[in-house]
Amino acid sequence: MTGSAIEDISDAAIRLLSAESERDVVHRALELLGDTFGYGLRYLLLYQPGTRELVMAGGQGPGQNDPAVSVFRTTLDRGLTGAAARERRVVNVGNVFADDRFIDTGTACRSEICVPIAQGDELLGVLSVQSPELNAFGEDTERVLASFCHLVAFGLLRSRSLEARSRDIAQLGAVSRVAQVATSLDLDATLRCAVESFQELTTSDSTAIYLWNAERENLRVASLTFDPRYYATDYEQRVHESIIRLGEGMVGWAAEHREPALIDDVAKDGRPRAIQGTPLESKSAIVVPLLVENGLIGVIRAVKIGVGSYTQDQFRLAQTLGNQVGLAVAAVRAYHEANRLAITDSLTGLPNARQLSTRLIEEVSRAKRHERPLTLTVFDSDHLKVVNDRFGHGEGNRLLGDLAHQIRSTVRTSDFVARFGGDEFVLIAPETHLAAGIILAERVRAAIASRDFSVSSEHVRITVSAGVAALPEHPADPDELFRLADGALYEAKRRGRDQVAVAAI
Repeated sequence: MTGSAIEDISDAAIRLLSAESERDVVHRALELLGDTFGYGLRYLLLYQPGTRELVMAGGQGPGQNDPAVSVFRTTLDRGLTGAAARERRVVNVGNVFADDRFIDTGTACRSEICVPIAQGDELLGVLSVQSPELNAFGEDTERVLASFCHLVAFGLLRSRSLEARSRDIAQLGAVSRVAQVATSLDLDATLRCAVESFQELTTSDSTAIYLWNAERENLRVASLTFDPRYYATDYEQRVHESIIRLGEGMVGWAAEHREPALIDDVAKDGRPRAIQGTPLESKSAIVVPLLVENGLIGVIRAVKIGVGSYTQDQFRLAQTLGNQVGLAVAAVRAYHEANRLAITDSLTGLPNARQLSTRLIEEVSRAKRHERPLTLTVFDSDHLKVVNDRFGHGEGNRLLGDLAHQIRSTVRTSDFVARFGGDEFVLIAPETHLAAGIILAERVRAAIASRDFSVSSEHVRITVSAGVAALPEHPADPDELFRLADGALYEAKRRGRDQVAVAAI
């Protein structure tokens, strides 16, 4: 086991989202994939709508300088990259020489994954990662790279947006501020900057961003700024208490119809809904839906004293800034989702091997530094292969999720449980001596053995074996401690399974 590069994701994502040019976006994206995830040859092709070609924009890793790679270009009708772009889906080929779409450029490629980079219907390019090993990329890799490509899309769109609108200084200033704050990956700060920039750009008296909750199907205020001279002392509280459904008020109308609106007289329009204590008379309003990839992020609304007080130019600027706000909010969310996927096992919801490695290093270091006990236990199901063979891998995967839940619910809240891989789970129990760790492992084993698990409407009995190692009884570094516990696990298997074994002292 090696140390995780999780902390590098944040710094690299900040560099990606703050890139000022398309070239920097490409370079930093490829750098992130190598430094954080350790991928070998990876390259990024950008789509040229005029010629309908995918053109090499940059590559990193072994073989990147080969002429056939550095000048590579293709159409949507050729190659695995072309297929990913044409079909707008991830193309993951475990053996490229068994796929007649593969274009051999002379690299030591045995498996390749290609991920489209797109925003809505607009194709931006394709990311390709190659490996000299067969079947190198699984479903988790597909999910992580798909989320990562959202970040790349946002970076490309931001850099292109900056270049396209560089002539409008006021607009560019507002857009840049929002995008720059978004690189902090702080959602609250991004929203606050967005409402303040929107308020300034449109010279409004009150501006609010409402975020869409898809699960509850409503919108609530996430950030608000206003001129206190024109509003009651409880105005902020009342706005935050407001819950808006689709079609309700001008905010709900913009969310439902996915259209912006300039309302010259809110009292006569019929769509606006009054906040208690705040009359509608003598006000104008702008509402802009925040949309990314045809998905609703939220709505930004601005109000200004006076009928007809907004100009068409301000309405145009509001829509442009609204587009940037939507991209910025989605980019921050995409980062957090990519980060979550990087450290979470998608099947069980537990931390994955990457996060386990980081946590084990931290806990062993802490235990040694403060001379405190720590127990490490490795669990492995005894007969999952039988379930897979009899009922299929789908049921086997569901059973793994049930096992993960059973382990997590049996141990203490202070304990750390992760899925190491396959059907192995690891438990780190801080402040736990070896004797107590054995009892804890036995409690987990007994809880699983006593439960009937449901598989395809049948009740089956599942057992696990476990290996335990501990500090200070086993004075070892993180890697050695794990090897000791893993070795004890296989001793438990050798003795007949469904039992707990302890590493030799």
